[in-house]
Amino acid sequence: MKDMEEFRAKFETVKRRAFDIFFNNAPVDTGRLRSMIIMIDTPTGFVISNDVDYMQYVEDKTGWFARSMEETFNYIVREMTI
Repeated sequence: MKDMEEFRAKFETVKRRAFDIFFNNAPVDTGRLRSMIIMIDTPTGFVISNDVDYMQYVEDKTGWFARSMEETFNYIVREMTI
């Protein structure tokens, strides 16, 4: 039971840090893009989403989302396998 509690605590920490990576890497002009980044808990984990209508244009110009995905994935793998 203690192992599961430790895992859940670590998972919550990793989940928050994953969200922070996206939030902190988002380009800031008006702040609208950052305000639209959300985390949704799912039965198997979580999803980070951004429903801003001009997301594709920002991604094409800056590539921040793809970089954030890679950084987040690497972080999660590193933290959850230690």
